[in-house]
Amino acid sequence: MTVTGADLDELSELRFEHPGIVAAPKRDENGTVVAGRFVVTVDAAVPAGFYDVRALGRFGLSNPRRFVVDRLPTVVASGNHRSRETAQSIAVGSAVDGRIDPNQRDYYKLELAAGETIVAEAIAAPLDSRAVPTIEVLDLDGRELTRFRGVPERSTVGSFVAPSGGVYLIGVRDLIFGGGPEHFYRLRVHRGPIVERFAPAVVPADGKVAIEVIGFGLGEGATPLEGDSQGRTRRTIELDVPAALAAADRTGRDLLPIAALDEVRVVPLDVVGPDGVTEVLPITVVGGAIVAETESEDEWSSQPTAQSLALPCTVDGRFGEPRDRDWFEFTAKAGENWMIEVLADRLGMPSDPLIAVHRVDTAADGSRTYAQIALADDPGDRAGLIGVDFDLTSDDPSLVFTAPADGTYRLSIDDLFGGTRNDPGVRYLLRVRPLEPRVRLVVQPALGRPGNDQQAVLGTYEVRRGGTERIGVLIHRLEGNAAPIELSVEGLPAGLSCDPVRVEPYVGATQLVVRAADDAAPWSGTVRIIGRWQQGDQARETTALVGALAYGTDNRAVRTAQSRLTDALHLAIVSAETEPVALRPSTLRVVGSRGARIELPLSLVRRNGFDGAVTFNPIVSHGELKVAPIAFEAGKGDGVIVLDMASANLPAGVHQLVLQGDVTFKYVRFPEQIAAAEATVNGIQARQAALTAEREQLAATLANDPAQRETIGGDERLASAALARADAALLDGA
Repeated sequence: MTVTGADLDELSELRFEHPGIVAAPKRDENGTVVAGRFVVTVDAAVPAGFYDVRALGRFGLSNPRRFVVDRLPTVVASGNHRSRETAQSIAVGSAVDGRIDPNQRDYYKLELAAGETIVAEAIAAPLDSRAVPTIEVLDLDGRELTRFRGVPERSTVGSFVAPSGGVYLIGVRDLIFGGGPEHFYRLRVHRGPIVERFAPAVVPADGKVAIEVIGFGLGEGATPLEGDSQGRTRRTIELDVPAALAAADRTGRDLLPIAALDEVRVVPLDVVGPDGVTEVLPITVVGGAIVAETESEDEWSSQPTAQSLALPCTVDGRFGEPRDRDWFEFTAKAGENWMIEVLADRLGMPSDPLIAVHRVDTAADGSRTYAQIALADDPGDRAGLIGVDFDLTSDDPSLVFTAPADGTYRLSIDDLFGGTRNDPGVRYLLRVRPLEPRVRLVVQPALGRPGNDQQAVLGTYEVRRGGTERIGVLIHRLEGNAAPIELSVEGLPAGLSCDPVRVEPYVGATQLVVRAADDAAPWSGTVRIIGRWQQGDQARETTALVGALAYGTDNRAVRTAQSRLTDALHLAIVSAETEPVALRPSTLRVVGSRGARIELPLSLVRRNGFDGAVTFNPIVSHGELKVAPIAFEAGKGDGVIVLDMASANLPAGVHQLVLQGDVTFKYVRFPEQIAAAEATVNGIQARQAALTAEREQLAATLANDPAQRETIGGDERLASAALARADAALLDGA
């Protein structure tokens, strides 16, 4: 494996998310380490899938990148396959790692038998790639036989049946004909499996469950599907749910979009095809009652049949037919509060659900009428967050329904994308449950220092000796949570510290500041951010999810950055460098009242010869806490920052103030190497001066005593030779 990027000096290790994947530095025939190259070994027991990998070097741990474990033999794209005439030959049951160039197609050719069915799959987004691959299958004359259109943030996959025996072409291009170093992909061509649908998709947490899978190329144990003329098969696979939950190999983070967050628990079900290819199905695990949705034929009539629900429950539903509308009916008491939500987009489904709640009015003669009383589409903040660096929203609707009176109510569930689609594999979950006030914490992706406000730069969380690192945390208060939360960092090593932070109910984001001691030793590892609060008489806690930037952008107005969730919060101490400045307040906590004006003395610690001016800007937890920037003049080390609490709109409670500044100074990347080189040069120069003086002394002696010419001449020649060697050493050192 070759590792490229920025600030990868002195790489020593690759760290993979799975312990069964290890790497050792590659060595040449002389045993010398080859910089930036590693030999990776994958244990046979490691499941197929995607795993984060990070590089460890002089400047700490890198940002994560995705590494794929695959059972298919893999080749690298030749680079000379941009035309049909130069298409690269591949075999069914293999994979190709390639890269799309702008306005180009990559062509591959393979031989198929008449009636042979293959699956063509282009993976990009799961590998942290910008590419949105579109796959085209063509004959040798360039006629397009089928096309599988790419969808952003999803892999592209489709099946093709060869109409006759011969050679066929597969073309891969970007959806909008983009390309470049960030547009890499993995093309897999195999015989399946192709899973069209499976049931149940929702299972209880206890015991074993038989999952029926229907599709093509389902592997060992598959039998023909009765009444199907297209060759579909069915296969039943037993899932041990408790064992799957206990396994730590894969999580919902790998199987679902980022917007799913911690809303659902899923476990993987592996379906292995004839080529050894594994399709991983996400099986949702829930507690409580599970209801399988049943289809009706009168869903668009004035008196549609509704499926009765006993609340609370989870419905395993399908948007299987065009204009599929599903009806459900339940009873509720006046004043009861129910959380009603649909999960589909968060399950990776190409759907946009809509929830409507209807009141059922029954006349004296028993006839029924229906009145819509609530409607939910996309979340309210959806439009404003589309395109931001860390978009956690989805197209899934939810609403809190408060029953206005005792009675019967109906739910209708529609798919706004399903007008003409006929796909039995498009599913959803409907959950109706009591409110559960809770908290979700999400660590924001680490960002590097941008050149301007429109840039999003890949970054890492690392602390230099004597320095600090600011970790941003988003606070999602769900279903009525309004309790103060205390955030803390657990797992810090000696040399690192972080004060807990109290977050008031009106705060949606906060900062945790990690400090490194002046003598902090090198370290890298994982830490956890824990949030604790009191919910009624119960103490509650949660662990923060962690975001990572998959790729950045040079201009947010032109193209967006993309984020995802990662395995853990990784942190490193960079002991090779010391922070050039450190801000030291006289106290970390002050107490004041509304209307107060507090002056807080600060001192600036300067290191590494930094003597310039620097300004620190405030980041406050509430806009009504007014704090002006503080500027330190060149050479100055003392200052005062003023906290203005005069606003009548400043709420009582604990507020946070973080000061952040940018420092411009002469950066030396390897000071110890420069110091060593300077010491070597100084030593050579001293030796050179001594030899010059010795030669001059010998010459003076010879001039005064010619009788010693033979002896002194030999010494002079020796001194001259030594001086020449010193000159050469000085040039080499320079």
